[in-house]
Amino acid sequence: MTAAGLAVGCTRRANGPAAGSEDLAQIASQRQDRERHLELLQRFRVPPTATRSTPKPPTDVLEAAPELKALIKVAVRLHPRFSDEPKPDESKLGGRFLWPAAEPWPTCEEHGIPHVPVLQLRVEDAPPNVPYFPDSDLLQLLWCPRDHGTDRVKPAVVWRKRASVTGPTADPPPTDQALPGYVPVPCRVFPERVMEFPPEGLLPASVRARVARLDNYDVNLSTCPGMKVGGWPWWATQDQSTACDHCRRPTDFLLAVSGAEWGDASWKRWMPTEEQRSRSPDADRGYGQAAGLALNKPVNVYVCRRCDGWPIRVV
Repeated sequence: MTAAGLAVGCTRRANGPAAGSEDLAQIASQRQDRERHLELLQRFRVPPTATRSTPKPPTDVLEAAPELKALIKVAVRLHPRFSDEPKPDESKLGGRFLWPAAEPWPTCEEHGIPHVPVLQLRVEDAPPNVPYFPDSDLLQLLWCPRDHGTDRVKPAVVWRKRASVTGPTADPPPTDQALPGYVPVPCRVFPERVMEFPPEGLLPASVRARVARLDNYDVNLSTCPGMKVGGWPWWATQDQSTACDHCRRPTDFLLAVSGAEWGDASWKRWMPTEEQRSRSPDADRGYGQAAGLALNKPVNVYVCRRCDGWPIRVV
């Protein structure tokens, strides 16, 4: 692997404690939910050649606050959708990653079970302002598929060179002890570049007073919800610490994983134009929640590019 394997709270332990009775009951319940979700997804399959585009914002933010122009960042909305599964070396959510068969999966120290593949992203599908680890062109995000007593997951990030994987690739790890709500339904991603403004909680006080007069700035005008790479973190505030656990300096926002791409109050802004005509509760789940993830809140992953190995932090 011509890259660095990065992890929060993981080691390479082969065995660990089995799932307890409460975990087993939760796993069984979520498996039933997953079966119903898979049935629903058959009605919302998206062809691989499709595109997804975000509607224009309802208000010209720069007219109200011209100084925000210097704070614009480019993000890529991933728009994961149920479709034909991409090849192992392509961008995708869940499914089979480009993972050498001889290379062990990261394993959760607490539960002793392998991490599950969450997101794989080629560098050409990422925003141009998001640097990849030197000599890598593939980002792989994995995490432990069990609860850890907080709203935070225990992830690992691997930066890989696609051309360096020449032998057989591994099957995804077994998920018999995994909570299905942490295991993505294999999805194709439909990357779209969008421009974002900082969330209100990260704005200077003088600018915050201006955007507060706009209609739902945080919901409709600043950062996009859902799964994305680059840009600004959704609903972030100044009091959230993003300091690296090693050097204690601020980290850079890398990506976000969420269970939903829009909500009841924001669908007109963030539901892709191509899907709005079919908007319904089933379409919200079939399109906007295709991956079937049951997360308490979005998972924001930050990276420290100053430290060796680029350690990550989840906020």
